[in-house]
Amino acid sequence: MKAPSLIFTLGTNGVLRGIVYVYTNGQWVENLPKEFKDFSAVTGIGDFTVYYCAVIALVILIHFALTQTRRGRWFAAVGDNANGATLVGIPALQTKILAYVICGVMAAIGGIIFCSRIGFVTPMSGNGYEMKAIAACVLGGVSLLGGVGSVLGAAVGSVIMASISYLLVFMGFSSNYDNAITGVILIVIVVVDALLQHRSIVQNRHARLNARVSPKSSSEVLAEQIADFGEAAMSPLGKKGGVR
Repeated sequence: MKAPSLIFTLGTNGVLRGIVYVYTNGQWVENLPKEFKDFSAVTGIGDFTVYYCAVIALVILIHFALTQTRRGRWFAAVGDNANGATLVGIPALQTKILAYVICGVMAAIGGIIFCSRIGFVTPMSGNGYEMKAIAACVLGGVSLLGGVGSVLGAAVGSVIMASISYLLVFMGFSSNYDNAITGVILIVIVVVDALLQHRSIVQNRHARLNARVSPKSSSEVLAEQIADFGEAAMSPLGKKGGVR
């Protein structure tokens, strides 16, 4: 339907949250098994809990899969230009569906970890986390337009966003400013990202104008651009930083 993925995701989140609230009648879930709650305190390497170790290992594994495998690089190619990815033989629709499935699985795992650490669940648990997640990704260098960013950058952004509340308390401010600061960070970074995208568009426009007056024909230039795009998307050992 060509609907914006971000808007569709936020809308679905609101629908599911409403269904959960109606199903639970606004009641809390507190009778979680003691073993399940105690597992969050089990340490793995050093003083890091099992959850922290698992997250670090998962981030490294996904980063390797997205940057060093052919199918992993398809995600960046489809995010950058779905039509161009289709032209070089990448199944854009299947790649998008797989990305949504992976995101859903990761969100479910995050919810399980949240329940284990907190020990109870309310119908409003996690409310506002979607904005923090978006801000963390954008802060880590992920473009809202797609095709730019890395898992490592998003992980660093998540650590920074999670530290804001602690920093506010440490500096003597109320944690009520947390949402306001998150919104300001998101607005600033989105504006900067939009300016960078506009600059990139202008540069590409100038490049196309220069190509038109070059000795090569437009068909030859287009063929070279498609070949370069396909080589970067299909090669598991392509340029560093992914397809942009």
